[in-house]
Amino acid sequence: MTIKFTFKDNLSFMKLLTFLIVVFFSIKDGYAQHPDLDNKTIGSVSYHFLHQRDTLSEKYYEESMGLVFSKHSALYFSLNKETRDSAMKKMMEEQMKNASDGAHLKINLTGLPSVTPGAYYSFYQRSTVGVLRPYMKIDYVYDQTLSNINWTISNEAKEIAGFNCNKALGFFGGRLYEAWFCSDIPVSAGPWKLHGLPGLIMEAADTSGQVRFLFQSFSTTDFYNKTTIALPTNAEKTTKEDFEKMLKAMRDNPQEAMKGVLTEGVTISDIKITRPPRNLYNNPIELPEKEKKGF
Repeated sequence: MTIKFTFKDNLSFMKLLTFLIVVFFSIKDGYAQHPDLDNKTIGSVSYHFLHQRDTLSEKYYEESMGLVFSKHSALYFSLNKETRDSAMKKMMEEQMKNASDGAHLKINLTGLPSVTPGAYYSFYQRSTVGVLRPYMKIDYVYDQTLSNINWTISNEAKEIAGFNCNKALGFFGGRLYEAWFCSDIPVSAGPWKLHGLPGLIMEAADTSGQVRFLFQSFSTTDFYNKTTIALPTNAEKTTKEDFEKMLKAMRDNPQEAMKGVLTEGVTISDIKITRPPRNLYNNPIELPEKEKKGF
């Protein structure tokens, strides 16, 4: 993505820098919590996430993901995002510093790795998951039903990083998952939207091997040092459908979409987005639901 800005003085330049940092890094502030004793964090686990997004290619999308959990809830988020955001901030500041034209600034954000946007807040007793998604200066959140997974637990066991785990099979999101859970950690949490076993899910993969959550590490503290898991109080409620409409409007006309969030004294003279043709993946992580029998 290449963006050109026009600003009229040094004050506007600083406003521009503040605006860009707020837009691109607002999601980190969205992890602010409010107290809830039932959702007090008791540990965290990290996963190596792999997803074959297109069955016509053998390439897998890979990312490190974190799960912070309590007795009745969990927060699932990208661990790569902080690294990507740090690189993005440094890139933006360098290009501002080295700008040849003080009145017209071009910022090139190409080459940065993609990450999973937002986060998933799962509340198991309410059977809901709050999906937190950033858009410009605002964090939005919409609720989804956390579907019950009918797991079949087998006698098969194995050890994962010193943890004794048992195998279970369950159908979710159009896929049959094989999960390995540790009953010594008696919480029903797991990566993404997988949940409902009598122990923490340490690893999981669909039986086709197209989606995998591989164990990386475990800790009795959480990655963000939060004491409870709760939806951020500053996020605006929306629906998935309305949020997707906003994203489409941004892709179709980014200049018009950004007009409403620029600070005083900063204008966009031109936006030119240069990127490869958008990939049309044929294998989303969630497939159309269908009944699965015989396992």
